[in-house]
Amino acid sequence: MRLDPARPDAHNMLGSPLARVGRIREALDEFRIAPCQRPDFANARLNLASTLLRAGQFEDAIADYRQVLAALPADQSVRDAVANAAQMREDRGRAMEAELLRHALRGPGIRD
Repeated sequence: MRLDPARPDAHNMLGSPLARVGRIREALDEFRIAPCQRPDFANARLNLASTLLRAGQFEDAIADYRQVLAALPADQSVRDAVANAAQMREDRGRAMEAELLRHALRGPGIRD
């Protein structure tokens, strides 16, 4: 079976298995093409957002989730995804602060 590369659903279909096997950069490339070709393709934008989240690109993930939420305001799963992404961003910020504090408290010349 051959996929037409000009079809947004083909890019979405290619991105999904790439993301599953950890080829995140390639998956993101595919997922970014689909919404550009068809901005109302919510499934592709959701896949893009979840893959961005997996890559630690929290701000971009939240922006894409919010675009989907604007199109599907009653979709609770999208609302939950936005909240989850925001929580992950916040948790990462707290973890980074804790690590900086830990290093500062150790003092110069002290190693783990």
